[in-house]
Amino acid sequence: KSSSLAQLGNIVIVAGGYNDPANNYETDMAQVANALVDRGVAHIVWVTLRAQTDDYRRINDVIVKQAPRWPQLQVADWEAASRGKDWFNPDGLHLNAAGALGLAKLLRPYILAACGSQCEIASPPKGKAPQNVRRPVLRGTPVVGRLLTCRKGSWIGTEPIAFSYR
Repeated sequence: KSSSLAQLGNIVIVAGGYNDPANNYETDMAQVANALVDRGVAHIVWVTLRAQTDDYRRINDVIVKQAPRWPQLQVADWEAASRGKDWFNPDGLHLNAAGALGLAKLLRPYILAACGSQCEIASPPKGKAPQNVRRPVLRGTPVVGRLLTCRKGSWIGTEPIAFSYR
């Protein structure tokens, strides 16, 4: 409730509720949706839950039934999109990498439709490739079981400069 439209943005995705009791969800959903609308959010995408329990199924029913109260709100059906997919860690709820991609693919058309012609593809800032000032150093004996350490050296160029090791 304390966030401004500038902090929230014009498109808000609500994906949560696994810890909410089903009997309070209608009231909780109304509080969140009303607060977003009051702040001027034009597009709310409410994501259904992965229906692993009766409570999650009841919450999904509430989401679908209550969504028409707010013209700004659309429902993204995560339950249907994820059903039968190997997108989860052993707990059945938390996403693995494939699940993160699946969720992104589900949400993408909602976001593109909401932003219309104002959506632009983000491109990295133009800059120079990093230049090495001090070479990286590898220390240790390259033998299985022995510890190797690497110092990344010093680099200059357009920030941020990212490093990886193989």
